[in-house]
Amino acid sequence: MEVQDEKPRVGIPLECVGFRGIRKRILVRGGGGITLVASIDVCVGLPPTQRGAHLSRNYYAILEAVGEAEGDESIESFLSKIASRLIEKHPYATKAVVEASTSYFVDPGIQGPPGEEPVDVRVRVEKAGGRELWTVQVSVYGMTACPSAQQTLREMLGHNLRAGPTHSQKARLTLTVTVSPGPLVRIERLAQAAFRAFSAPARSVLRRSDEAMLVLRAHENPKLAEDVVRDALVQAAVVLESLGYGDDTIISAEVESYESIHPQNVVARAKLTLGELRGLLRGPNRDFGQNH
Repeated sequence: MEVQDEKPRVGIPLECVGFRGIRKRILVRGGGGITLVASIDVCVGLPPTQRGAHLSRNYYAILEAVGEAEGDESIESFLSKIASRLIEKHPYATKAVVEASTSYFVDPGIQGPPGEEPVDVRVRVEKAGGRELWTVQVSVYGMTACPSAQQTLREMLGHNLRAGPTHSQKARLTLTVTVSPGPLVRIERLAQAAFRAFSAPARSVLRRSDEAMLVLRAHENPKLAEDVVRDALVQAAVVLESLGYGDDTIISAEVESYESIHPQNVVARAKLTLGELRGLLRGPNRDFGQNH
């Protein structure tokens, strides 16, 4: 008997035992063929009767999945193959979890100059008890213009400019969707939903005229951090509904606003199921997705 297969001195189950930060280059066919350099975390859950995990098996599971999944349709299905391999190689495991972090480039899909913007992506696959959950997370940067200060300045200055002066700031929005396997939530569509939630998306390179139009767009569309979170949830719901996802799909959004006139930042977050969002958006709010 190997040491790992002995009974532990204290029979406490462990949620996760594995490796963090395995760097691999993977190829996915989705999006016309993309090579991604990903940092991969893998782990298995241990029952209270197993002293340790056979960790070398985790690495071999990744190597085998890389060989099998060259040219997979998505990073999600690639990770799913690794999770399946982990379950096979660890018969004592209560679950298998695989996460990958990488960077992606996406056109915001909003009127403005062409070009792709960086998107931080994290994908998680968990298999347990015959059930599989996929979590796709995207983080993007955008701009908000404060409606409160804008309203106060309008009153103080006695004008009603469409895009009155106000303070603006960069904000980071993280949008997360957790689903059972089904139609893929494409990273591009989820990132574009996030970009649409800001007053205006952040852009890497702008001509002077494009820069002016971006500022004008933001000031014509002022938003609080709270507005960004709510709009992100709605935009994600529109995407998920178009793909036929069920009511139990979980959507969460968190924004951190790097305030320009305060030393502290503002944070707002919310998490709802798609069914709860559908209920909230019935009636007078039913056309929200089309109007934003």
